Amino acid sequence: MNKKYFLMFGLIGLCAVTLVAAAILNYYGQINQDVEIIQPIELTGQDCDNNICPSSYYGFSGDTLVSDIYTLTNNANTPRDAVLTTTYNPGIDAGEITTSYWKKLSYTYSANIVGVDVAVTDDEDWLQWTYTYDVAFSHTPKMTVEINYPNGFGITTFDDGSHDGWYYYDTTIAEARFADYTGGTYSDFVETTAVDNILTVRIKKSALGNEFEWHGYANYNGNAVWINAGETGTGYSEPIFEVSMVEEFTEVTLQGGDSLDFFVVNDFMTTGYDGVITTEVLPA
Repeated sequence: MNKKYFLMFGLIGLCAVTLVAAAILNYYGQINQDVEIIQPIELTGQDCDNNICPSSYYGFSGDTLVSDIYTLTNNANTPRDAVLTTTYNPGIDAGEITTSYWKKLSYTYSANIVGVDVAVTDDEDWLQWTYTYDVAFSHTPKMTVEINYPNGFGITTFDDGSHDGWYYYDTTIAEARFADYTGGTYSDFVETTAVDNILTVRIKKSALGNEFEWHGYANYNGNAVWINAGETGTGYSEPIFEVSMVEEFTEVTLQGGDSLDFFVVNDFMTTGYDGVITTEVLPA
């Protein structure tokens, strides 16, 4: 009688173990992911809302419309390709409107020209020219930056024994406006500094335009050093530096976290147009 009892107890225990083991094998765990996927490229600019940028324009046939500056930003960690395309509503005949896209470029330059370190650096809204003189000097240095010679303007800062200060002059008319030797401004688009052997001229990009030419001059211990694309230290106006601050494009690759400033140009032909011009940024 006791043996049967123990046998039955053993069978019941075995069944219990088997049931527990079956429950563990049927369910190990669970992963729940709350996911929101958004587009990586963000379009921002004046009046933009949720990647939509409205604007209005009234003009005449033959006009050129230059849009505001817009910015594309890749918020992803990996590169993204984008392409710009434009449609016209209502449809128009080919050639009535020509649309192009232009990205903003930065400009930098660096060289040593006959003992003068010449550098141009880009600081968002400004370009800065810096002349640094290598060794001790007997004359206080003088620097000049001329833009679009002979049709433009020049900025000079110096103390050469005859003039103290800096001045702006229009290269088409001989006029000078003097300011403090230690620095000054002119019409909010020019700033200069002169500290020992380092002289700077800062010019707002808006005063330079999308394309410009420049060259310069340095007085180094009483000797003339001409700053031009030849980098020889001689010669006045040639070869002159030619600079473009824009470049036409249709497709672009943005690295992770990078941004691109651009604008849209519409050239209207001689016919009229009353409608909507839509430029889209699409995955390439």
